[in-house]
Amino acid sequence: MSAISYSINTAWYLDVNTLARQSAWAHGVMEVYSHDLGIGLLALVVLAAWWWARRSDTPAAAVGAVLWVAGGTVLAWIISHFVLKPLVAERRPYLALHHVEVLLTRTHEYSFPSGHATVAGAVIVGLWLARRRLAAAVSTVLGLFLCFGRIYTGMHY
Repeated sequence: MSAISYSINTAWYLDVNTLARQSAWAHGVMEVYSHDLGIGLLALVVLAAWWWARRSDTPAAAVGAVLWVAGGTVLAWIISHFVLKPLVAERRPYLALHHVEVLLTRTHEYSFPSGHATVAGAVIVGLWLARRRLAAAVSTVLGLFLCFGRIYTGMHY
């Protein structure tokens, strides 16, 4: 990683970390959402997209497209976790920076790419490609909030 991108990552991380320090009232929501709830809600959106696809004009194609979203998301996570994380080997920000707010249990796994962000991105892109517009729009909002939450809780740059 170049020095320029590292300093931008660090600066943005510290800006969000400062926000986290100043908004203790939001810690509980951000902890729950960015650890489990966000992924669960994205799964529910995919499930709802599958349900609505069954009622479309071309149910076989629509259902097939949504099933590809689910399968593609699992495949993206596997590649992210087992190939890219060890290859990139970026340390968690709280291991590189001292005195930062960390709201979730610290781990020593690598930070990049974020598994949560990978799942969110795969669901978002998959639903847009499957032309499930409402589900894609909802997943975009949920996924971006999830990615922000992972930074807010101190887990990722």
